[in-house]
Parts: sequence; structure tokens; C-alpha cells
Amino acid sequence: MKRLFLSLLACLMFACLAEAQRTHDTIYLKNGSILYGQIIEELPDTQVKIRLRDGSLLICPYSDLERIEYSTGRASFYEEPRTPYLNWHLDAGYLFGPSERQHIGAFVSYGARFSRALFLGLGSGFLRDMAESADLVIPIYGHLRAYLPVRGPIKPFVDLRPGYGFTLVNRFSGFYGSAVVGLDLWRFTCGVGVSTVRNSSGGDLMLDREPIPYRATGFILRIGMTL
Repeated sequence: MKRLFLSLLACLMFACLAEAQRTHDTIYLKNGSILYGQIIEELPDTQVKIRLRDGSLLICPYSDLERIEYSTGRASFYEEPRTPYLNWHLDAGYLFGPSERQHIGAFVSYGARFSRALFLGLGSGFLRDMAESADLVIPIYGHLRAYLPVRGPIKPFVDLRPGYGFTLVNRFSGFYGSAVVGLDLWRFTCGVGVSTVRNSSGGDLMLDREPIPYRATGFILRIGMTL
């Protein structure tokens, strides 16, 4: 499971990098400057209008151009969605680290995208320790995602999820939280960060054995999508 998750994450990250290179036009100016973005208007022998990566527009006279390199995806420009709007966040995670407790999980959040820079919502899911004797944790959390407000299909973000986790069998509960930085590529996301969850293991009513609570804190890898 760990190798599969890491392989999927690596493939998604390579796709992000490839898409970032593929969807940007490049303009070389005679003064040595290089502009990266998307050409949105071109008047032959007159001027070129390009949207830069930071979202600003720049008009370049043809007399200032050395050459232009067009991206292979030039014909399909990205359209920014109107805000506010509601959407779902679906992702899978793998928690590992110093506590030597490895958890896998799936999460779903629902909320509102209030601007190009901010999503707020509520979410839940499950986390399962890969050890057979451990309990299943159901976290409930608030979901805040802050995007770098740039135009285009690729957006860096910071994802925060403070909440509370409940175990199904042994009835332990405690703080759950995560902080992740990542990339949003069209509707697909990948990220890495830190997370913590309270769980328990070793309980057995038939053997009159008390469960042992513990806290797993470490790194988390996530891949997912928005709908």
C-alpha cells in the first residue's frame, strides 16, 4: 500500500510539472527578457498580448520581439470559475513518521470557494492504522484551503484541517489535525505536510484486555481531486 501510494503521488507530481511546462507560451524579447504565460491575442506584425503567470496582462509590440515559442496546449485556454461556488474535496492520505504508526485514510469535504484565494468547509473520513490490532478513527474537521491567487490551471495552496477524531470500537477521542502544502492542477491535487491523530490498539473484550491509547504524529502525503 505504501509503495502504491508513493507511486501514485510521484506520477501526479510529474504530471503537474509536465502540465506547467506544456501550457505556457514563451516570448523572447530583443532586450534579453523572457516572458512566460499564455498568449491571448496576437495581431500579426503589430502586437502580442500575453497573460503572465501572476495574472497581469502585457502588450508587446512586434518590433520588440526576438521570437515566440508556443505551447502544445495553446488552443485550450484555462477559464477561471466564477466565485463564490460550492464544491467537494476528495482525497486519500498516508500518515507515517517518528511515531512508527502508519495510517491510511480517505477524506471528503464540502464547502464554498469564496474567492480565487479561499475555500472554507467541513469534512470527515476515516483513518486506519496498518497494524491489525488498531482501531478505526473517524475525524470531523473544519477545512480551510488558501490558494496563491494566480490565474491559470496550476495553483499552489496551503491546506489546514483542525478537528476531532473518534475511535469506533474503544471509544477514545482526541484532537485531529493536519497542515499540508500542495498543488492544484485543474481538478487534481497533491500535497505533503504534517498530521496528528489519537488512536488505540490492543483492546480485546474476549480476553479482558484493555486498549492502549496512543498518538500518531508524522508526515502525511495526499492525492485527490475537487468536484
